[in-house]
Amino acid sequence: MKAKPDLSDYACVMDEQVMTAIGDTVPQVVSGGTADICVFTDRELKDVLAVVACHYGVGKVAFRSDSLMHLRLYLQWDREASLDHCVSVLNHFERFSVSIGDDVLLVDGKQGKEEQP
Repeated sequence: MKAKPDLSDYACVMDEQVMTAIGDTVPQVVSGGTADICVFTDRELKDVLAVVACHYGVGKVAFRSDSLMHLRLYLQWDREASLDHCVSVLNHFERFSVSIGDDVLLVDGKQGKEEQP
């Protein structure tokens, strides 16, 4: 079981209601074939994680700083993969890291990276 994190140090915490509202507005391009792939093109991190969290039944997403929410990225997400695998893929990005707490995805900046343009 994952430890229950202290969210008081996080600038923004999105709950299920907010994530569902965001997820409903995010256009998703899903490829055909055998894999269930969702492609996010130039989407804000908050939009991507809202959809991902809702898919896996995670109740909250917490961002260490507001600037992290607005990072834009391109991601091909295999919706059949596990949450751990999805987090591993997200952690290949240079400017942020994602970890899993007790019913929450925690988004932190990598040292000195989140404030750079």
